[in-house]
Amino acid sequence: MPDSTPEEWQGIPTYHTLSTPQLAHVSIGFIIHLSAVIFALFNFILFATSHHLRVAWHNWIVMGITIGDLLLNVFQGRAVIEMVAFKEWHFSDDWCQLQGFASALGGFISFNTVSLLTQERFHTVYLGKVWTGFDTLTRGIFTIGSAAAVSAIYFFGGNRYALQESGIYCGPDYGSALRPQPHPQLNRILSYGLCAMSFGTTLGVVVAYTSIWLSVRGIRKELRTVQKTSITTAEGEFSNGSSTQLEEDKAGKLREAEIAIKCATLVFFFLLAWMPYTLKVIYTALHAKPIPYYWDVCASLLAVTPGVSNPLVNNLMDRHWRKVSVDMVGRTASRCRKENAETVGTLASAGGTGSRRADLQQLGLKRMEEKAETGSM
Repeated sequence: MPDSTPEEWQGIPTYHTLSTPQLAHVSIGFIIHLSAVIFALFNFILFATSHHLRVAWHNWIVMGITIGDLLLNVFQGRAVIEMVAFKEWHFSDDWCQLQGFASALGGFISFNTVSLLTQERFHTVYLGKVWTGFDTLTRGIFTIGSAAAVSAIYFFGGNRYALQESGIYCGPDYGSALRPQPHPQLNRILSYGLCAMSFGTTLGVVVAYTSIWLSVRGIRKELRTVQKTSITTAEGEFSNGSSTQLEEDKAGKLREAEIAIKCATLVFFFLLAWMPYTLKVIYTALHAKPIPYYWDVCASLLAVTPGVSNPLVNNLMDRHWRKVSVDMVGRTASRCRKENAETVGTLASAGGTGSRRADLQQLGLKRMEEKAETGSM
């Protein structure tokens, strides 16, 4: 599909039949959105039913990321389902504004919460301080509030969300090049700010997790030294208990570091998936014109993949989440097998009763026939 010029105002939602590339786009999007929603709901159930998961504050932050991903995938997925079914875009501009705002809000919540997760790991592992529920609550409120504020600014002064270059989703008109805007410069300035925040967050994440990695290396060396000291002390039959306590403290920090590795992996995949979209924002804000069609296709699809990768990383790399997941799947499978066995037993019992009744009826008819024959003789 050729690039559009600003004069065409391709961001105004109008009825159109989907082209072959757009059908491929919505088909792939349908699979991603559906998978993301299923994984998000599964993690919500795990979190709600496991006390062990709820007592760790970093898990609350992970669920905040899941909320953002779910919001993004539900509203975009709803439109994709209809487009897969009808092979056309037939949504109103009001729906475009709702879907654009909800998608932007979900994306900003996810991005801000990823930054919050990095802060929590840096605070806990590198600084060695206790992260409390109050920290989670206050910073979580700020994270969601700032995401809502940024999403709402695009409405300021009558500005509107626009149908994006791929013709599938609605979102912010970053460069004010997709549809007429009363205050186009506001959108561009806000886009510059988002780009600066994005790269600042990425740099902060790199610095934070590099610092954590160096700290963990030091902790491992200290732990090995303490263990050697404990062995030497045990051979000399002298111990005051301080080595054991120090060893436990270091081991506790290493457990927190294991969680940090999981969080670093989650954040890495998230930022990598959003990088094409970030470059899109920069390009449209600087040049004030739409990006190429296939660039937007790739950027929009990659931006929703964290809804799938985040739960997978969380469950595969965190032994607590993995244990709860396996237990739940095992209980569900066991319950299904039990219900199936009971159903089969009931049907077999009912079938056996019916067969016995039929045998008795046949026996009765046979005896009646025998009596009739005897009487005739």
